[in-house]
Amino acid sequence: MRHIRHHMFCHHVGLNGLWDFTPLPGERLSDFRPESSSGPARPMAVPGSWAEQYGDLKNYFGLTRYDRVFRVPHAWREQAVFLRVGAANQSAKVYVNGYCIAEQQFGHLPFEGRCEHAIRWGQDNRITVAVEMPIDPWALPPARLRQGEGRAGFWDSEPAVAYDFFPYGGIHRPVTLYALPRTHIRNVAVATPTDDDHSFRLVATVEVEGDQADVARLVVDGRTAQSPIEVGGQATLTMAFPQARRWCPDDPHLYTGEVQLLRGDSVVDRSPVTFGLRSVRVADGQLLLNGDPIRLRGFGKHEDFPVIGKALCESLIVRDFDLMRWIGANSFRTSHYPYAEETLDLADRLGFLVVGETSLVGLEERFFERPEQLRDACAILRQMIERDANHPSVITWSVANEPNVRSERGAGFFEQLADTARRADPTRPVMYVAHGDTSNNRGMTHFDLIGVNKYFGWYEELGQLEHSAEALSRYLDQMHSACGKPILLAEYGADAVAGLHGFGDELFSEEYQAAIIETQTRVAETKPYVIGTHVWNFADFQTAQSPKRVTMNRKGVFTRDRNPKLAAHTLCRMWSEV
Repeated sequence: MRHIRHHMFCHHVGLNGLWDFTPLPGERLSDFRPESSSGPARPMAVPGSWAEQYGDLKNYFGLTRYDRVFRVPHAWREQAVFLRVGAANQSAKVYVNGYCIAEQQFGHLPFEGRCEHAIRWGQDNRITVAVEMPIDPWALPPARLRQGEGRAGFWDSEPAVAYDFFPYGGIHRPVTLYALPRTHIRNVAVATPTDDDHSFRLVATVEVEGDQADVARLVVDGRTAQSPIEVGGQATLTMAFPQARRWCPDDPHLYTGEVQLLRGDSVVDRSPVTFGLRSVRVADGQLLLNGDPIRLRGFGKHEDFPVIGKALCESLIVRDFDLMRWIGANSFRTSHYPYAEETLDLADRLGFLVVGETSLVGLEERFFERPEQLRDACAILRQMIERDANHPSVITWSVANEPNVRSERGAGFFEQLADTARRADPTRPVMYVAHGDTSNNRGMTHFDLIGVNKYFGWYEELGQLEHSAEALSRYLDQMHSACGKPILLAEYGADAVAGLHGFGDELFSEEYQAAIIETQTRVAETKPYVIGTHVWNFADFQTAQSPKRVTMNRKGVFTRDRNPKLAAHTLCRMWSEV
């Protein structure tokens, strides 16, 4: 999907701000009608999570509507006009003056619709966005089934979701109205294949909407490549870079070029394209970046902060990257859903390595028996790859987190996910994040990398620092023996209440958390097949209520408002040694 903020012929108007907001308890998105579904409205900030803005909405899960009035510039009348929502959780429909122009079934991903046919020129226009955040056992990610019918929530949590983060509802990323020429560039997908990690080819696939252009042209550093636009509106542009400046954490160099649409000698549309030239692959049991082994140091994270919930806040993104740079991290996982595009833009610029992950978390065997669940899972994966494939910072696709895969049917489900990822993007390895032992991780061999989540010293071997290290060592060896793949220790750690101090074996103390992290990081570093460690978590984050959560998950090495715990200083010392 196009990145409209950089489109040269694009005129756009941001629609963030205060909208009218109405909860619609008892109604469903499938039956929503903007003319009939109504109630008393209140102001709601967009982007934002409704549970963080109003106390009485903290535990509201269901259908809502957002409304605002706008005028479209008269100069746009001869152009193609679109309305884009960066993300809304969990599912949504967008209406302009009562016409449904777009819908999205999956949260965390953008969606848009063309709307000039619905606009009243020179008059007020009404946008209505219906957003539903249900506690649904068949959603992706899911809630629990009733007791006795499957996973009973995450530790019998309330609300009863099958994952350990809060199910925030709302419009979480920007809403934008924009206009393009009638014939315009719909999307530019960039691939940078290479055979020797030094000589690259840029392959730009240009999708064109409209019929008033004959040729697509790519211009980079004074060089050009062009191709006729084929029937169906697509052109493939190839450009060689025999002595490329390779993108890497120490030198995150980005090339900037321009794609143009031409009709005769006239430029009909133009859009910049930014890319990095780098190779990433798995070979000889190692993860190779530009042909050299790379070791990942970093975190699992969450989009989570007081007052805004899961909403985009660019100041917070900048702060998080600054803290990761201070601590010595070089990577993170977008656990457990695609993050905002702005996060990946900054990772590209700063040289951070990213494991891009879908929202397929908490899946059980019941999901593998329904064809529609595989269809939806593949759709989520394809949409994420389409949005994020141009980012050099993204080095691998993680298709799911902690599923329980015990059957051949489940193994086949994940084999098809791996194949879907490779067809959508053959230039990156594909990953799967496991928990438990080999009995509930059938199908691991279909992936190039395996992430493992294990909390020895916390959920197992509780309070036993030395035994937890020995248990982790055995576990890593067993998992590697079973899968034969390079392993990322993708989650490990312990909860710590900021300001609670004690001796090294006192649970919830900052000292115990720091000791667990240091000890187990040292264990992982002795394993030649372990390609890196991602501590869980970067910062404390909100969860559903549970007897095992003191209002939130406190495994962050920073507090929710980004103050360091002792573990942050421990990691800073350890990673400065690297």
